[in-house]
Amino acid sequence: MTALTAIPVHPISAPRQAFESVSVTSRQDRHRGTFTELRDLQRQRMLQIAAVSTGIVSVSALASAAAVLGLSA
Repeated sequence: MTALTAIPVHPISAPRQAFESVSVTSRQDRHRGTFTELRDLQRQRMLQIAAVSTGIVSVSALASAAAVLGLSA
């Protein structure tokens, strides 16, 4: 069983209203640069390529194992 402890938030830095916490994140999103978006797109593309290549390798390994087992039987 694990125990989780919450990090105390200092009352001065904590948002007083719900819209204040939302406005902080929307301000950060609004000020994101174009290069950040390009980096995110490149990272997403690399993750997609890695997923496809991993799938191809695993299917190839499964097919080769099936062929070896078929030839040995």
